[in-house]
Amino acid sequence: MSGKKGIDPAVRKETIRVGLIAYAGIALMLLVFYLLHTFCPKEVWDVPFDYTVILGGVCCGIIDILNFFLMGQAVVKVTSLEPILDEEGNLSDEDRKRASRIMSTSMRLRFLLMIVWCIAAIAAPCFNAISGILPLVFPTLGIKVLGLAKKTE
Repeated sequence: MSGKKGIDPAVRKETIRVGLIAYAGIALMLLVFYLLHTFCPKEVWDVPFDYTVILGGVCCGIIDILNFFLMGQAVVKVTSLEPILDEEGNLSDEDRKRASRIMSTSMRLRFLLMIVWCIAAIAAPCFNAISGILPLVFPTLGIKVLGLAKKTE
C-alpha cells in the first residue's frame, strides 16, 4: 500500500479468491444438508434444511472473508512500515518487535471475531450452529486442496 489510500490490489485479489473458495464450500455444505434432510429417515437423524442453515452458512462466509481481509491488511501494514535499521544496516530488534506486535494484535482480534461469531451461531435461534461454524474451516481446507492440485500438475 505504501502511502496510497485504499485496498492493496493483492489483498483484494486474494480476498476474492478466498471468498470464492469459502462460498464453494458453503454451497457443497448446503447440498449435503439438503440431501440428508431429503433422504435420511427422520427417525434416524432429523437433519434440518431451512433458513437457519442457509443464514448460518452465508454469515459464516462473511466472517471467513472478513478474517482473511483483515489478515491481509495487517500484512500490508507490516510490509509498508519504514524499517528501523541498527548500526550495521540490519533490521533492528525494535523493528521486528513492532511488526510482531501488529501481527499479534491482528491475530488476537480476528480470533476474537471468530469466537464471538461462534457464540452467536450457537446461541441465536436464527442460525443453525453446525452450518454457522463448519464453514470456518473451508478457506484453509480449500487453499490446501488447491495447493496440492498445483503440486501434482
